[in-house]
Amino acid sequence: MRCKLLIIFLVLSLPVWADGEVRDSVTVKEVEITATRRQHLNDGFQHMELSGELRGSYSYRTLGEVLINNTNVNVRSYGSPGSSTSISFRGLSASQTQINWNGFPINSVTLGSADISNVLVSSSNSVSLVPGAAGATYGSGTFGGAVNIDYNSANAGNRGVIDLTIGAFDSYRAGGNYQFNKNKLTLHGNLWGEKSDADYDYFDAIKQKEYKRQNADYHQAGFEQYFSYKPSVYSELKGGIWAQAKDMNIPAIEGASLKSYENQKDSTLRLFLSYKRVFTSSALEIKGAWFYADQHYIQKDSIDAPKVLIDSRIKSKAWMGDVNYRVYFTNHLSLDAGATYSYTKGIVDAYGGEAHDRVIGLIGGLKYTNKVSFNIAVRKDFGNNVNSNILFNAGVQYPLVNNLIVRGAFSQKFRRPTFNDLFWKPGGNTDLQPEEGYSVEVGGNYHLDMKQWGRLTADIAAYYSPVENMIVWRPEGALWYAKNYSDVLTRGVDVQVNHEKQFTSLLMQNNASLGYNKATIESIEGNIQAQVGRSLYYSPEWMCHVSSGFVTSNKIAFQLNWKFVSKRYYDDSVYALDPYWLMNGRMAKTFSFGKQELFAQFSLENIFNQSYQSIRSYPMPGRTWQIKIKYILN
Repeated sequence: MRCKLLIIFLVLSLPVWADGEVRDSVTVKEVEITATRRQHLNDGFQHMELSGELRGSYSYRTLGEVLINNTNVNVRSYGSPGSSTSISFRGLSASQTQINWNGFPINSVTLGSADISNVLVSSSNSVSLVPGAAGATYGSGTFGGAVNIDYNSANAGNRGVIDLTIGAFDSYRAGGNYQFNKNKLTLHGNLWGEKSDADYDYFDAIKQKEYKRQNADYHQAGFEQYFSYKPSVYSELKGGIWAQAKDMNIPAIEGASLKSYENQKDSTLRLFLSYKRVFTSSALEIKGAWFYADQHYIQKDSIDAPKVLIDSRIKSKAWMGDVNYRVYFTNHLSLDAGATYSYTKGIVDAYGGEAHDRVIGLIGGLKYTNKVSFNIAVRKDFGNNVNSNILFNAGVQYPLVNNLIVRGAFSQKFRRPTFNDLFWKPGGNTDLQPEEGYSVEVGGNYHLDMKQWGRLTADIAAYYSPVENMIVWRPEGALWYAKNYSDVLTRGVDVQVNHEKQFTSLLMQNNASLGYNKATIESIEGNIQAQVGRSLYYSPEWMCHVSSGFVTSNKIAFQLNWKFVSKRYYDDSVYALDPYWLMNGRMAKTFSFGKQELFAQFSLENIFNQSYQSIRSYPMPGRTWQIKIKYILN
């Protein structure tokens, strides 16, 4: 109750502290004063953003598809198009990666991870990747990193888009979006739907025979609606709604009967509202969100079988709030003070009742920016299930010489147990401790204009991150139980090089990224020495991505990309999934007719029809093609 009163007091009093908007004081760039807390206190941490061109080429495709084909991020999928897909950074698990929509995590309150097959890429949202995201600014669950999906209200003008795609396995996708801008109001909406039979051929390594995928079809539909209202240059009110539903049949794993029938229906509804007020030398932001999710899973021996073997329903609701006040004492020094609130509820039969979690977080940050940029942040979370220790992070970046910026960061982190970890019957453990640890990161960014040879940009990051009290589900007899099972250590290096050269009528772009990661068990319950030093499940040691392409002055685009993933262990023994490499390509042409444009694209993925898996016993599709036609009215 005292924490609630403190937050209410802060919210009511902050505008008074701001001291009006007419006094002559500190002049600060608008982009700095209106940046979110996470953007503002990000010096020293690695950060990547998906380009607008890439998001346009992959419009209405899933975030998982974009990352698989264009980055060396570790993306795991259960094989069939539309199936559950997750992302992880730096050798750690998907539940240690936070996925945020407009500042609020969309990770499942039951599993801890987020299914990015339900996240579609659209022109209205920016997408950024933050490996090793800071614990004090992001909160629980960022040992690996974070993905931020944010509505970009800065886009101006009116436009409409119709987007149609046809592809392999009887796949069809249709989408449309509009943007309307007049005076102080901006509206942006998206609507989409898709279906696929997903009936590709695959080789069953257990039965040693080739089959065609059965009971793998799915369809889904959704919409987004955003608005931004700016009554003056000093304030903005914006919000959005995101609703989506998917009906998916889940095919049998390798070695199982092809007649088995599994079906899962997912529906989600998410809303957020944000108000930002800029004063002479300060800014106030208040935002809130409400999320609802419903998942229904059934399993039968066959589609016609009268008996249902498993009938599981999982519902969750979440109410979240965030307030942040930033004041600039000088042009170079600022202070952030904020608080977060979340209340989540899980309604799951296996819990024997409803599960609840209420968390209040207090956050403070200090940033200095001149030639050197330096920031520190502290955080303390108070929860009815688990409290955090005081979390601290610091980051610095400095232009060492011309064209070279060096950086470094330290961050303490934690992850609270999920509802399943705590309350699932049997196996849940209410005595679980949160995962705790820290990360240290150093790196640099170098850019060079080589005149006739073009522009070169290189980035390198080296990191070291131990995790204590890792939560793992382990078997005891016929049942599995959640335990603080092991302490782990992840360390590695990420390198990225980009080259761009402008010719008379052609822009050439080349990119290469290489990731080396060693994620191992350092100690384990029972001191089982045979497992100490072993790699974490599904953690590749090497990942590489290379792409090369061009865009001509008459708007013809072409790109080839190649990706390699090394072997990944999937159990406590020496068994591992084979390494694999993929080659993908796409070619596009844009036709202009005054204010209208017609965009046509042909893409071919897994060109050499490689057989591979990212999760054991779930074969991925072979060669896949898609044709996209997009009409744009500006």
